[in-house]
Amino acid sequence: MKQLIINFLQRFQLKGKAHMGQKLPVVLYPAHTVHRKPPMNYQNDGFEHEFQQEIWEMRLHELENVRVYTSQGIIFKGRQVLIDSFISPEYQKTYFNFYHYLFLKLKGKKMPLPAEAQYVVANNVWCGGLFHWLLDALPRLYPLRERAKDLILLLPARYEAEDIKKGWTPFHKQSLEPFGFKAIIEMEEHEVAEVPKLLFPSHAALAGNYNVAIMQGLRKMYHDYFVHQYPNRLANLGERIYVTRQKALWRKVKNEAEVVEVMKAHGFVVVNFEDYTFAEKLQIAYHARYYVGIFSSGQTMTAFMQAGSYLLDLRLKDAQNLAIYSLCDAVEVHYLYQTGEVADVATTDTTIDHQKWNMIVDIEKLKKNLALMIEAKA
Repeated sequence: MKQLIINFLQRFQLKGKAHMGQKLPVVLYPAHTVHRKPPMNYQNDGFEHEFQQEIWEMRLHELENVRVYTSQGIIFKGRQVLIDSFISPEYQKTYFNFYHYLFLKLKGKKMPLPAEAQYVVANNVWCGGLFHWLLDALPRLYPLRERAKDLILLLPARYEAEDIKKGWTPFHKQSLEPFGFKAIIEMEEHEVAEVPKLLFPSHAALAGNYNVAIMQGLRKMYHDYFVHQYPNRLANLGERIYVTRQKALWRKVKNEAEVVEVMKAHGFVVVNFEDYTFAEKLQIAYHARYYVGIFSSGQTMTAFMQAGSYLLDLRLKDAQNLAIYSLCDAVEVHYLYQTGEVADVATTDTTIDHQKWNMIVDIEKLKKNLALMIEAKA
């Protein structure tokens, strides 16, 4: 009986649409190819496939009378769903299929929005975390910066609560301050906004890749606001920072006491980013010329380091995620890396990049890489 019901429901598949309504999307940035420099200390460790990547065309949809599932940034109308809503087209069946649609029809709460305003949404299903918020959502909003004062942003209400639950200082709203949106409406988990007029920017690039013009423009915009204009500009910890994850549950340096001893001997300040507001994190990154840390969302702040700075990425030997390398190239930060062995693994049901692990840092290699980084001539 259960299988008969499943077979029946599968007949009502959602239809992915490249655009909705009469207006075709406007191209904001054309598709193009990026060519990246190898890491400063490259040792043929599997970066080659990232040396050249295709960056997507970025589009702006101007839509009327659509529904927005803000929790995941999904745009739909009837059983039609906008393909640009998804992180990548292949994620449609995973993150918004007919079962999600049926649940919202039965349990979702409709929220009609006033017709006189224009709205915008730019988050995706992963944007609760710092990495995807800063590097997926904010680049989508950047092309709308001059129109933001007339726009109302739709934002999931759960973001701030989740930050606090994880022990983080809430960052989503403060990170939006440079845009100066007319208003921000926070939507609850199963609320569906009925939006008369919506501006919807597509993703600027596949996650882990970046539109260089957007990233460098976003950095300048945020420096102007949080460094040069912000009333509190005191978060300057110097040119050398080591970002620890000692307050995290996983993805930590197992032998961190030894690492910290070496870092302090080289004049580095140990930083817990969890202790700082978004504005303070950005100011710390702005003033840092040398950043050392284990692969984590904290390295996202590399986006706001000044061009010509340096990052030493402590990463697992078999890790495949090169998003921080790609980010450094986009914002002209010199990238070095050091691979380490796994110390503990709590999960094995996914790729090593997404597992819960700790790692061991080779101290002698660390000393050599620090010397290479500090003595480098930019």
